[in-house]
Amino acid sequence: MIRVQKYNSPCGILVLASFEDKFCLCDCQMGKRHQSTIKRLKQRLKAKFIKFEI
Repeated sequence: MIRVQKYNSPCGILVLASFEDKFCLCDCQMGKRHQSTIKRLKQRLKAKFIKFEI
């Protein structure tokens, strides 16, 4: 499982993710390649995303 959390930063919403307790993603949600980055990460890690709240 890839744990995902959104963070409201001064420059926009960032998507932060971890896999096996290791940081693996920091991506701007409104970026041009956001969806393709998410898709590629899921495929390479062979895992699904779950929302994670602190």
